[in-house]
Amino acid sequence: MALLTREDLLLLFMEEAAEVTKAASKCLRFGYDCNFPGYGVNHQVLATKLGQLLAVADALDLDNATVELGREHKMMPKRHGVPD
Repeated sequence: MALLTREDLLLLFMEEAAEVTKAASKCLRFGYDCNFPGYGVNHQVLATKLGQLLAVADALDLDNATVELGREHKMMPKRHGVPD
């Protein structure tokens, strides 16, 4: 099997990010614990899609320190007037 190029990985990342968005939308629209035949339980599908996104992110070989800073910054309480 051929190695994926950076461009291939970025395309996969975008596709998986869209799948995460779709799964999160279903959680909001139909309920977090809703079980659709042939789809699954919404929050479990969300977790699976997130795992697939993270797998592609790992393959992109991003700087882990920068990723962690981004995670920490995102979850910090917002300060009035400070842009994200």
